[in-house]
Formats: sequence, C-alpha cells, structure tokens
Amino acid sequence: MSTLQLSTQALALQRISLFSELPETVLQQLASELQEVEAQKDHTIIRKGDDGDSMFLVTRGAVMVHDGDQILATLIVGEYFGEYALIDSYTRSASVTATQPTLLLQLSRERFDVIMEKHSHLKDAVLKELIKRLRNLNIMQEQLVKSNTEIQEQKREIQKMNAYLSEVSDEKDKIMRILAHELKNTLTSTISISESLKEELATRTPDLSEYIERLTSSLWRMNERIDRILSVKSSLPKEQELNISDFSLAELAEELSQQFDEVALEKGVKLQFKIEPYLVKLDRVYTHQILENLIGNAIKFSTAGKKVQVKTQEVHKFLNIMVSDQGPGLSIEALKPLTNPQVMEEIHIKNASDLSLTIVRKFTESMGGTISCDTEPGKGACFILKFKDYQKPPSDGKFWNFFKS
Repeated sequence: MSTLQLSTQALALQRISLFSELPETVLQQLASELQEVEAQKDHTIIRKGDDGDSMFLVTRGAVMVHDGDQILATLIVGEYFGEYALIDSYTRSASVTATQPTLLLQLSRERFDVIMEKHSHLKDAVLKELIKRLRNLNIMQEQLVKSNTEIQEQKREIQKMNAYLSEVSDEKDKIMRILAHELKNTLTSTISISESLKEELATRTPDLSEYIERLTSSLWRMNERIDRILSVKSSLPKEQELNISDFSLAELAEELSQQFDEVALEKGVKLQFKIEPYLVKLDRVYTHQILENLIGNAIKFSTAGKKVQVKTQEVHKFLNIMVSDQGPGLSIEALKPLTNPQVMEEIHIKNASDLSLTIVRKFTESMGGTISCDTEPGKGACFILKFKDYQKPPSDGKFWNFFKS
C-alpha cells in the first residue's frame, strides 16, 4: 500500500467517531490493517445470525441495513457498520446488502486485537465511544416509551369518542324510527281517505280522478320510503339493504312526468323528457328519489320560459342520465355535497338543497353509479348520473320524447 493511500485511509478512519481521538501513529497502523472489499449491487455483505468478526467502512457506493424486507438504515460514503464485532463475537443482529456497486474497507477483530495489545488506550477509546452510543440509544428508547404511552392514551380517548358517537347514532336512529312511525300512522290515514276519494270521484267527478290518482300514487311512494327507514338502522343505504331489480327507465320517467307537470306548468317552465327505453338494474325506489330530487330542484331554481330536460345518453359503455336546467347555475360551495367524501351525518348541511344533493350522491354511489355536475354561472346546470348495469333498447326503439309545459 502506498504512503498516499495509507494516509487517505487513516484520514477516513479519523472521521469515524470510534477512532476520532486516536493519535496519527495509531491511525496509520490501523489503516495498514484495512482490506478492500468490493460488493456488487444486491450482494449481502453480512447476514443476520452470522458470527461477527469485522467492521466495515463505506468508501464508495451505499448499503442498506435490514431485517428481512424491513429496512433499518441506509449507509453512504464515510459511514460504517459492524463495529461491535471488534469487541465481542456475538452474532449479527441485522443483514447488510449493497444497493449499488460498493467499495468497503474491512478491519478484522484479529488485526484490531494485535494493535490493541500495543496501544492499551485504543481499547479504552473504542469502549468509551460505544458506551456513549449505548447511552444515546437508552435515551431514544425512553423517548419511544414515552411516545408509545401518549399514543396509547390517545387511542383510549378515540375509543371513548367512538363509543360516544355510537351512542349518539343509536339515539338518532331511535328518534328517526319514532318519527317515521308517527308519520306512517298519519300517512296511513291519509292514504285511506285518498283511496276513498278516488273511488268516489271516479263516478261523480271524472275530471278530478286523474289528480287524485297522482296524489294517491305519491302517498304510496312516501309510505314505501318510510318503510325503508323503519327497516334499516341508518338513514343511508348499504349494499345489503338495496332492492335491486330490472325495470324500464321510460316507465319511471312517465311517473316523474305526471308528478311534475303541474308544478312546471304553474312556474311556466318547459319540462322535457327524452328517454330511450333502457332496462336498468337498480333500486327503483332510490332511482325515483334521485331523479325526483334533481328534477324538483331544477324546476325550483328555473324561471318562466326556461327549460328543464331529462334525457339518456350512452357513453363508453355507461348509461348517462342527465338532468339539465337553464337556471342560475351552482357555486363551488353549493356543489360540496356532491364532492365531500364524508358520510351524510358528518356534512354540515345548511339548507334543504344540501340535504337533497347529499341524498342523491349517497343513493347513486350505493347502486354503483357516479354523479357529476357541469355548471356555469348564469347558464344553468347539468347533473350527470352514470350507471353500468343496463340493457340497450331494441335497434328499432324510439325515444320516449315529449314536452310538459
């Protein structure tokens, strides 16, 4: 080994905390005992469980210290590993593998012992540094124990809060059930009166029979929704609570047309349905409520002479159901119920429109669909429902297309 190379390696040893206090003559002797070791990428230099007999200094490349797949540290040029092997022969506590072509300087315990015999203070210096490192590790361990205690305390607080929220949720469900029962009792009486009026008006006032028929149908739909609330624990649907069936989208559109034509007429709004006779596989009650909410809001925020349109369109193997209006459009704040990932109970609902859009989103997602909205201030809004489970209409099928105004 040349004098220059020896001096370079001695300088590298001096940068290591273990040897930083040693005189230059001792460093020169240690440097003369170093052996160069080359390791290619992914080569394991030491393996966990092997007997330790050397320490290594990284002079080029990098290595990772790991226990199986768990990486404990990454060492680069100027860093070292395996130093405890200079003092005792305990087995390696971790493996070390090169992460790129690497050059190491190896110092064996055997050669280190020879030099220690000549320089007794060398052993003291190394032991002093190792004890310092152990003390630092003890401090870190105490900090970890303290942190773990704090984490456990936070975990207990979270568990308490979850228990409290569970109680609140149960209490809310009880109140919802009580209210639903009260509504159902009143609704049952109203349906009975409506059915009696329908039979009476059918013979005495035929012109009014169509209106009472619509009223009765609406009451029965409301009754079915209340039954849903009573049959489930939460006010939002879960997969197992859905009643999925095949039904005609055009038939549902006809019901909605009958439901809203008078409302649109009173406001002077043109209501148009342009629906192809798709057969969809969804929950009919939830689909009806989704479209009912969207159409109701569209008419509500439209002025006389404007148009509300409901139409279908097939795009990239998805069936799009679109409800558009020519109203004032929606702000980013107003669209939050469609984009907020929180469940309905966590959303700060400010008005009925927020609640309506929240229900629309949750019902749509529960049936595997998505909802989006294209809107521009002053130019209206277009809500787009996307579903993938549907059947195409016959090749000669025609649009179910009419205006109510």
